[in-house]
Amino acid sequence: DQEEEEIVEEESLEETDAAEEDNDRRVAGTHYQHELADYAGVYLHPAYGEVTVSQENDQLQVQYYSVTVSLEHFHFETFFGENEDGVVVKPTFITDANGKVVALEQVMEPMLPALRFDKQPADRLSDPAFLQIFVGEYQFGDDGPVITVELAEDHLRASIPGQPTYDLEPLDGTEFRYKQLPPTFTLEFILENDEPVAVVSHQPNGSFRAKRVEE
Repeated sequence: DQEEEEIVEEESLEETDAAEEDNDRRVAGTHYQHELADYAGVYLHPAYGEVTVSQENDQLQVQYYSVTVSLEHFHFETFFGENEDGVVVKPTFITDANGKVVALEQVMEPMLPALRFDKQPADRLSDPAFLQIFVGEYQFGDDGPVITVELAEDHLRASIPGQPTYDLEPLDGTEFRYKQLPPTFTLEFILENDEPVAVVSHQPNGSFRAKRVEE
């Protein structure tokens, strides 16, 4: 009836006004800071579950349970998308001090602030069959100290003479953090033809490369 039509029209106007207001806050001329592939992954919130971000050609796509939405760049590290059912998402991606995409923030309830979903390591970084390729010794310089990497069930361990043995926790790609050290200390494996040829020890005072010791 006429009353229902007026309500629908009013709601449509409110949605249009909200969209226009959102566009007014858009900062023109900005660009995202990473390759699109760097945003792809599974992001987890302890209460709301998983959000999966994937790259489809030159566009990002986000999936939350049965809802899938294609994204376009909004500004800076924020993307925006709306599917045919009117579901709107606007995630903002977070980069840590090491330059890695580590989380996204998304408003899940209109009256609540955005929630943080932490990016999860790829499954293969907990797969012993994959981790086995990193096992070995890596030496700094011609006569420098040697890092020994071992497999301990489903994770790697690294040891250097004169220091304790450190458990390695997966981050992203082939980079791991030392569980017992601050997060600014990481160990990154360098691959050539899918085989590790070196590691780079990233520390607050610099990055140091160690070459794999041939058996």
